[in-house]
Amino acid sequence: MLTRIIEERVVFNSPFQLPGSKKLLSSGSYRIKINQEVIEGLSFLAYRKTSVILFVPIDNTDPASGERSIIFEPQDFNAFLQKDKTRHSRLFYEIKESRSGSSWHENDISSELRTEIERAENEGMPILE
Repeated sequence: MLTRIIEERVVFNSPFQLPGSKKLLSSGSYRIKINQEVIEGLSFLAYRKTSVILFVPIDNTDPASGERSIIFEPQDFNAFLQKDKTRHSRLFYEIKESRSGSSWHENDISSELRTEIERAENEGMPILE
């Protein structure tokens, strides 16, 4: 079976905990490796994720201390990333809700800001002011 490894970086917007760990890791960019294998029997070349390896520093205060790797099933890692995005979406909606209840109304929002809010809602991204 043919396999390949893709190395990427993923960004966590909030501090997070790994499953089964009590240590809080800082938000930021982390290196990952995605292991994939060829899906056989198709008339075109396609790959399926078999695992995702997340690399985290052994000591958050000293990057030279090295890294440790945590292996995830692809669906578990996707859920882990979604949890980080969902946390920010909730914060965005709380901000939007508090604005709705304030003295200004939706009509007061410029079309450019409205476009940004709609984009953030569609993508689950926080709006930074």
